[in-house]
Amino acid sequence: MKIANIRQLVLKNAKRLNISTKNLEIQRFENAYSNLVYKISSGKKNVVLKVFNDSLVDENKIAEKELALLQKFKGISPKVLFVDTLLGKPAIFEEFVAGSQLTGRRLSNEDVYQIAELLAKIHSAKIDVKIKNLLKRDYVKVPGENLENIIAWLKKVDNKNVFAPRIIKIYERIKNHYAANLKPKRAICHGDFKLLNIVKTHKGLKIFDWELALIGDPAWEVAVFFYFAEHKFDKTFFSKQQLNTLLKTYLKLRPDTELKNRMHLYYCFMPLQNLLWNVREYFAFNVLNEREIVSGAKEKLRKKIEKELAKLEVSLR
Repeated sequence: MKIANIRQLVLKNAKRLNISTKNLEIQRFENAYSNLVYKISSGKKNVVLKVFNDSLVDENKIAEKELALLQKFKGISPKVLFVDTLLGKPAIFEEFVAGSQLTGRRLSNEDVYQIAELLAKIHSAKIDVKIKNLLKRDYVKVPGENLENIIAWLKKVDNKNVFAPRIIKIYERIKNHYAANLKPKRAICHGDFKLLNIVKTHKGLKIFDWELALIGDPAWEVAVFFYFAEHKFDKTFFSKQQLNTLLKTYLKLRPDTELKNRMHLYYCFMPLQNLLWNVREYFAFNVLNEREIVSGAKEKLRKKIEKELAKLEVSLR
């Protein structure tokens, strides 16, 4: 997607955006994973444009899901301005949320409380008919939660069996070992709840990127978040005491006597979950920019995945 295409779409919608066409600046957010996200600026006016550009999924369905969830969680998410298309791709214009990132620094006790509150608010939301229908294909019924969906996706995209046979074998071993002890509960889950998707504002925390949302076990989402925090992924820094406080606060706001037990069982899936994120990135290289492909990043990633696979296979012997 060229900047010229983005500029053309912005100019077409300048009146609706109430934005001046003079001194128009377009900046891409590089940490956006598979879709394209841009900050559009002119003077003091800022808006955000998200173009759904992931050829590995049904972009229209993903955009429809994200739009519905942004509207449902409008108090804790960016406000939707309007929807358009760009070169056949769905695009959402959103308000620009000014604030500070929570990554790369020590968190305050207030930050910890607000994160717990945000997570509890999402998991406590009512699953209405519209959301249930939109998330029907993402309704997870098996232990391992959304891993089952990812494994099904892997079987389709990995038609040359680069990784699929070994990963499926690992998944089946873990699932069969722990499945009998899992009794999942159901709630709306963000699907990618991490500090990189959260901004701190003067009105509280705002969360972005609902494209991976699903109906699943809240314990899975909490377990993933804690796993990332404990391993300091995405420059996330929590003390052990803060993580304990976060969990206590979450359970006070949203009581669940079995959540800790389910979290423990889900932890067994975490190394595989992390591996599958890298695998998804490997197969998404056809939508990444040329510079990354030329630099040999795809081959480096393949070697990294092979190394992680071998380590997992050894641990399960």
